[in-house]
Amino acid sequence: MPERGKAPDRLAHTLGVIGFLLSVVSSMWQIFLHRESSAERATLRLSAFHIVKRGQNTETAAKSGFLSVEVVNFGQRPVSEANFHKYSLRPC
Repeated sequence: MPERGKAPDRLAHTLGVIGFLLSVVSSMWQIFLHRESSAERATLRLSAFHIVKRGQNTETAAKSGFLSVEVVNFGQRPVSEANFHKYSLRPC
């Protein structure tokens, strides 16, 4: 005579294992999302240009120009100014 309790026990065991695995995967996903959301992201955009007037020597124009730096912070925390270094560029 077959035992009556085996089929429900296997079903409960299988569902329990699946639930445990899903909870482990869910915890790992939450850790990944937390790390990604707290990461600092900053991008820099540099642009430089020279204005050359008609009749001006190109070597003279190359020594003067403009350089702009744009810093965009994509992180949640503000970026402190202590992390930036200020430089002064002089023509050669």
